[in-house]
Amino acid sequence: PEKGIEDMIRAFEGWNIKDTQLVIIGNGDAEYITFIKNLIHELNLDDIIIMKSAIPFEDIPTYFQVFNISILLSHTTPIWKEQFGRVLVESMAAETPVIGSDSGAIPLVIGDTGYIVPEQNIQDIKKSLIQAFENNTTYKRLSHLAQKRAKDEFSYQAIAKKTYNFIQQVLKK
Repeated sequence: PEKGIEDMIRAFEGWNIKDTQLVIIGNGDAEYITFIKNLIHELNLDDIIIMKSAIPFEDIPTYFQVFNISILLSHTTPIWKEQFGRVLVESMAAETPVIGSDSGAIPLVIGDTGYIVPEQNIQDIKKSLIQAFENNTTYKRLSHLAQKRAKDEFSYQAIAKKTYNFIQQVLKK
């Protein structure tokens, strides 16, 4: 529940953009999965929502390359908030724009390269989805910015350089 799956599903209620599918990937509690499947059916979204079990790590890049947008709508709880959202960086590296909630570090990861929405705000999620699908110029700009940010901020080379620079600063003191 803390990953915002219900919010994502509810944002697609009444969806009318042709040839759209929502793919939900991952495992979880059997009772919660049943709840999610029932919600999908209740909202008449069976035709556009596909639920898929967790995929092997090495297959993840392939999925991100075929997705039009990646969504992570985490909820902050009294004992947890999204720490990083690696899935966002993986999506961005594949030049896939992202929509993320304002939970934890998600806004810091996305920066100005995607859509950040208030936690559990279905209307803002839906607005972001519609804008991503209908505004091709913005979509292309965000795609390029996302990939550049992933490379410049989160690639192995970028992290190694930042680590090296930090160590150099420490040694100077």
